[in-house]
Amino acid sequence: MSTPQQENLPFTLPPLMSGKDFVVTDCNRTALKRALDYTSWSSPFLIIQGAEGSGKTHISRIWEELTSAHHLEAVATEDLDKITHIVIDDLEDILENSDQAEKLFHVYNTFKTSGGRVLMTIKHNTLNALLSLESISNDLSSRLEASEMLDIL
Repeated sequence: MSTPQQENLPFTLPPLMSGKDFVVTDCNRTALKRALDYTSWSSPFLIIQGAEGSGKTHISRIWEELTSAHHLEAVATEDLDKITHIVIDDLEDILENSDQAEKLFHVYNTFKTSGGRVLMTIKHNTLNALLSLESISNDLSSRLEASEMLDIL
């Protein structure tokens, strides 16, 4: 007689990224609160940094839903006059590309005037190294350094 074996069924569930699925903890409370209070940001940019799996993307998805933000994989500057909120997940990918970095600088300047907002996420402890890349202009570097940055530890 053979021993019964458990069969694995190929179920895949999409990640749960709504506000009701987010677990607020001491580590992420400040980042979530500041993201949701976007009208009081001191700069057009808010940068949330943290380790992989820390909740950065989840917070950005909550903010995206709240503000009807455009989620960008690549920065486009064509329709900025029609856009007021942008989410950029994995800012490091943008900064490693000089064309994308230049467009991000244009977004900053446009949103500084129009009142638009950009929420960005980046892996913990990578921004300073990226700002020293030749692809990053001093102008963009200074704007990013002046932006509010929150850590999820």
